[in-house]
Amino acid sequence: MSGTITLTAKVEGSKKKFQFSDEETSIRLNHQRITDIDLSGIEPIKNLTDLSLRGNRIKHIDLTPLKEHIGLKQLSLKGNNLTEIDLEPLRYCRELEWLSLSHNNLKKIDLYPLSSIQNLRYLYLSSNEVKTIDLFPLHVLHNLTELTLDMSKRITNEKGKYLRTDNYNLIPLLDPLLSCENLEIVDVGYKKTFILNGSSDELSPGIERLFNTGRCRTDPSVDMYSHAIAESGIEKVWSVFQAKIEGSSAQNYWINKLEVFDAFGLESFVGYDGKIDDLLIDSKNLEEAKQNLKRAIVERSIAQIENNGSTLFFDVDEIESDSAENAKFIALLLEKRSSEMQEQLLYSYGDLIDLRPLWCTNYGYELLKVLSCWFFAGPKGLLRIMKRFSDAGYTLLEPAEGSGPEKCERPFSSDLKAHILSMAQSGKDRGAAGLVYKSGIPHVMNYNRFFD
Repeated sequence: MSGTITLTAKVEGSKKKFQFSDEETSIRLNHQRITDIDLSGIEPIKNLTDLSLRGNRIKHIDLTPLKEHIGLKQLSLKGNNLTEIDLEPLRYCRELEWLSLSHNNLKKIDLYPLSSIQNLRYLYLSSNEVKTIDLFPLHVLHNLTELTLDMSKRITNEKGKYLRTDNYNLIPLLDPLLSCENLEIVDVGYKKTFILNGSSDELSPGIERLFNTGRCRTDPSVDMYSHAIAESGIEKVWSVFQAKIEGSSAQNYWINKLEVFDAFGLESFVGYDGKIDDLLIDSKNLEEAKQNLKRAIVERSIAQIENNGSTLFFDVDEIESDSAENAKFIALLLEKRSSEMQEQLLYSYGDLIDLRPLWCTNYGYELLKVLSCWFFAGPKGLLRIMKRFSDAGYTLLEPAEGSGPEKCERPFSSDLKAHILSMAQSGKDRGAAGLVYKSGIPHVMNYNRFFD
């Protein structure tokens, strides 16, 4: 049975109540002369997809109640008197496709909460009073189609008569938008300049049209990451990176992680298998942030190896032994990579050879991936594997007859386990598949659970 919800607002100094059915999917209160509104009244609505408060006189609005409306698709606050806004509650609105904040009095717009909204397609920010903006959070929004950034404001009197146009001289750095391949329209304003330092070889249609206007200039002193950190600090910048990594498929997880680590000069340490968040010391200087993070990751990577953690993906050849900590890490890593190969890694169940523990070693992962191996091998597959390891200078112990470990016993993160699982699953050498089910052994037949 449907009920009624009430939104309480101020209209020209007086309280006014607007009532709607709690089964509404769209609430539109446009041009109602509203100066203040309490959105908590919408919480009982289960399927709200559209909220429009366009053309009012709202100076401040608390969007917190929208956290509960994860199916919200459109939000318009266009044409109000907003001087500030906190978009953090929208982080939970993962289905949001359309957002307009244009024609307000906003001096600063923090876009970082939007980095979680992968469905966002239309973002309108024009006609505010913004003089500098950090677009870095948008570089993970691959569905973004339209973006307006023209900070020219047409000023009229109360009767609507044109008085003047105020220009706020925003010259945006558009490099973060180079990864938004579906961007069709980017409006920075008539005859307005923008900065683009990245390659112009492959541009989205929207950026290409802008580029062809000739109003693009380069500024080598403005790096995308440096600009983002200077504007917003390392913690916010990292939150975007984290969203990108966590949004990856298991197969692409380490590829995306490498891209992120590369941005901080840490590509050699992409094998670090822990969280970054608690290592961050907030800074608005890229070089300082890099040094702080590098020291912390080297220290944690040493602990990872000492605690029998993963040895995968560290690039020893690129790690400079210019400090005692780096030298210690290199020695530990090489020793551990060697010793893990001297442990009993192969187990046999008749003619069936279990390769799963080998997948969890650095050399094992590299060679099994090259050989397109699966979770198991038969006698012929084992001979091929043993030969390839011997050619590479590694000696594998003969398989031990009997039950091997039912689960990976090393302290790997769930993300790393999921990635190894996806690599083994994609192996094409499945000659032993029939033997798995003939074995009748539960932990062999449920082989995926090894990586749980």
